[in-house]
Amino acid sequence: MKLFQAEILEHMERLEVDNASKFDKVYSALDILIEQTPTKQNHGVGLNNRTSFKVRKVKLEFPRFDGTNVHEWIFKAEHFFEYYDTPDLDRLTIASVHLDKDVVPWYQMMQRSRPFTSWIEFTRALELDIGPSIYECPRATLFKLTQTGTVAEYYLQFTSLANRVYGLSNDALIDCFISGLNAEIRSIEHIAVQVLIDGSSSDNFLQPRIAKFLKLLIEPGPQFNVLVGNGEIMTAEGVIQQLPLEIQGHKLEVPVFLLPVAGADVILGASWLATLGPHVADYASLTLKFFLKNKLVTLSGEAVPRPNPAQFHHFKRLASTDSIAECFTIQCLKP
Repeated sequence: MKLFQAEILEHMERLEVDNASKFDKVYSALDILIEQTPTKQNHGVGLNNRTSFKVRKVKLEFPRFDGTNVHEWIFKAEHFFEYYDTPDLDRLTIASVHLDKDVVPWYQMMQRSRPFTSWIEFTRALELDIGPSIYECPRATLFKLTQTGTVAEYYLQFTSLANRVYGLSNDALIDCFISGLNAEIRSIEHIAVQVLIDGSSSDNFLQPRIAKFLKLLIEPGPQFNVLVGNGEIMTAEGVIQQLPLEIQGHKLEVPVFLLPVAGADVILGASWLATLGPHVADYASLTLKFFLKNKLVTLSGEAVPRPNPAQFHHFKRLASTDSIAECFTIQCLKP
């Protein structure tokens, strides 16, 4: 009888162990399922007592940090955390495993002496120890910045400093940007624009957004359609009889029609070229030579710029100024 009871107890213990193991697997599976289920609200506390963050359909990669461009890295990291609704404690864990080079021993030393308790505390320590010196004044550097290379390079330098300066209005930033440009930059009313000289274009055209921004006098013009390079047909929106335009130090006044074309701000077509009289266009050296007020004028074209990576604030400015003609997303598909 005692032997029989012992066997029953042993069998019950085995069942209990098996059931506990099965329940552990069920709990683990539920945790995984909760983490992989998208929702518009926070998931709350999971079965393992950790707050899980949202899982999105578009997968973003967390940026690595090696000590360079600390403000840019913090900006990208915070947008990553906002996208995934990442809890504060998880932010420190995710960031710590994406540190490289000299930042790793710095983080280890800080954790041993005074462990970080929040993401804000961590980013402040980064800015103080690894960021730009507190003795550097981005405002003064921004005011002294001048163009030394291409306009694109100057724009990147300017926006990098402007992001660290607060309290300046948009008008002040525009004035500061223009004052640092080379004198030969093409401009309308001191606003830099991109000019295209196109002999295949019948008339002169100006982007409507520039005319509205500068509050130029727009008169009703003849309604006519224009066939542009991509095959699209556009309608002219009005005319400016005499547009003051400075090209590489030479002042011109040309009549222009308003047309929302892409690729250039101002297009000088055959109607303007016809007013020059005899002229020489060298397409190999990208030069145009003609006489203006009895003086020989040579206009030099710019080489086609290579595309540069755009940051979030670049897209934001392009969208606010209605400067995006087309936008596409590129996705790599596995064969």
